[in-house]
Amino acid sequence: MRLLANVIATLSVCSLLADGLTISQINGYKFLSDYSGQAVAGIKGLVTAKGPAGFFLRSTTLDLDPRSSNSIYVFSSGALKNVSVGDIITLDANVTEYRSSVDYLYLTELVSPKNIKVLSTGNAVKPIVIGESLLKWPPTEQFSSLDSLDVFSLPNNKSRISAENPWLWPLLFGLDFWESFSGELVTVKRPTALSKPSSFGDTWVVGSWRATGQNKRGGLTSVDRGILGNPSRQVHSLTATHRFESRGNSNR
Repeated sequence: MRLLANVIATLSVCSLLADGLTISQINGYKFLSDYSGQAVAGIKGLVTAKGPAGFFLRSTTLDLDPRSSNSIYVFSSGALKNVSVGDIITLDANVTEYRSSVDYLYLTELVSPKNIKVLSTGNAVKPIVIGESLLKWPPTEQFSSLDSLDVFSLPNNKSRISAENPWLWPLLFGLDFWESFSGELVTVKRPTALSKPSSFGDTWVVGSWRATGQNKRGGLTSVDRGILGNPSRQVHSLTATHRFESRGNSNR
């Protein structure tokens, strides 16, 4: 009986910890959420966009820490009829990490939403302008904290984000920068295409922010450490945007 009581008490504490969290707290300051696999309740946010299989939610309690995104994807085609862009809502859901291929990074998302309540409608939805808003712009030299400051150096497969789950440093590393905008509605001003569209119609671009490593063909060149350091890792960093934007093509 004492063991059962301890288990019940532990579960009660966990339930309390997962109640009333902000979206930023769910995302956390690493690539993978500490709340993955847990149920959360009373999540409040602004619906910023809808897709064929779900919608995006931005916290109304903004965390100004640049390491964590204030937005998250809610996977549920059935819930789409209950929300509109501009609604402020609350909901209960489960936190999970999803990827359609072992070659992709995980996407923190909410699944099986329930108890959706619309608190207000018609609220303004403003995208974050990359390179202007939040005083954040893409790093141009380093790709990841896991590559030993050399994008071509990946010893012992330590580059696997899912295995290491490093802390995010978005002002230093390109991959971390884009992860810190996970699920967010953004604007890229004056985009320049760096490649032809992929089979999914996705195109790598660079925006109006400061860039390094421009080459004569209009693209960006990434090199290993040396005289030029590691310029223009942001072209590699943009693979993170592909991960978010192409999710609808994952045949889930």
